Amino acid sequence: MFETMTSEIVIASSIIGACVLVVAGSSYMLRIKKPKAPIVDVDAAVRDAPYHRLQNVLTVADS
Repeated sequence: MFETMTSEIVIASSIIGACVLVVAGSSYMLRIKKPKAPIVDVDAAVRDAPYHRLQNVLTVADS
């Protein structure tokens, strides 16, 4: 059975197998969806920002 398999057949089938694996892997990677980033409330982010850490960087006006 293995006597009829020439080196060309082995090389060609290994190249075809590698191509099939590449196509399957890339389709699997494209299928996975990334989780959406949470929506940031800008007002809350500005209100809760750590302004006390900016004392030596710039002057923060007291409101």
